Amino acid sequence: MKKTMIFVIVGLLVFAGAAFADSNYAELNQYGNYGSASQTQSDSAQYARITQYGEGNGASQAQSGNSWYGNQTQYTNNAQIDQNGYYSSATQYQNQNPYYYNYGYQNNATIGQYGWYDSASQYQDGVGNYAYIYQAGSSNNAGQTQYGQFNTANIYQYTDSNSASQYQSGNYNNATINQGNYNWYYYTSGNSANQQQYGDSNNASIQQNGWGSNNSANQYQNGYANNASIEQWYDGSNGASQSQSGSYNSAGIGQYGYGSSASESQSGYGNNASISQSGYYDSASTSQSGDYNNASIYQSAYASGAYIAQSGSSNYANINQYNNYNTANLNQSGYANSASINQY
Repeated sequence: MKKTMIFVIVGLLVFAGAAFADSNYAELNQYGNYGSASQTQSDSAQYARITQYGEGNGASQAQSGNSWYGNQTQYTNNAQIDQNGYYSSATQYQNQNPYYYNYGYQNNATIGQYGWYDSASQYQDGVGNYAYIYQAGSSNNAGQTQYGQFNTANIYQYTDSNSASQYQSGNYNNATINQGNYNWYYYTSGNSANQQQYGDSNNASIQQNGWGSNNSANQYQNGYANNASIEQWYDGSNGASQSQSGSYNSAGIGQYGYGSSASESQSGYGNNASISQSGYYDSASTSQSGDYNNASIYQSAYASGAYIAQSGSSNYANINQYNNYNTANLNQSGYANSASINQY
């Protein structure tokens, strides 16, 4: 009887300890330069926040599954870092149980930085997670990595000379990068954005806005039924490239400035590629290998060039150009293909 009572008490203590680990709240504030702050939490429903005011500060947060109570996952955790100053760095890490390899789910990670020369990075694995980085100044760097399904990654950089990268592995994920703004006080040039996705039914979007030039955007997707889009607004000398490997994928580029370049590459069948340009001295090229693919290029200003190359069968290609001094080239190899070039 005594042994049974002891086992029951021990079991209750273990259960109470596991329950007590949930729903913790930690907040850390620092005022000054060249400081460092870190937070570590295990288990689920945790909240961690770091706020720093000053230059050259560093912050890191780690939330993971509980390794003490067996086969548990971590979920609905929230991590937030806010930094007000130059040369700051922030890192967030939300991962599975380190011993049992369970995925976390519905976790949220947010970083806000309000200076120049800042860097931010986020890592998540699991299902239904959300990651967000906001950077208000110039010459900043942001990176996000997610493994799993139904995850969302967003990066918003407000001004110029920033770089952003996103990597996702899994299905049904969404990645978005927004750089620049429509405020004419800011000349938002020199931004770069890169996205990589591996898996099926993913969505990738890059939008570069504002009165700027020399922006670059690159996307790569490997899988089926993926969607990729790039939009670059105003001024010119911007560059955009998309590469997709797999079938039933869709790629689209829209450029609305002069002297810009766009390129698309697809391998597989049943793919769609489109490029739309409205500035003069633009160039566009599309390359497709496989069957049942579609490619289209639209250019509305003068002195632009368009090129499409397709290899395979039952493909369709179309080039539409408006205005003067434009050039168009279209090459197809295979059978049962169709093509058209229209210059107005």
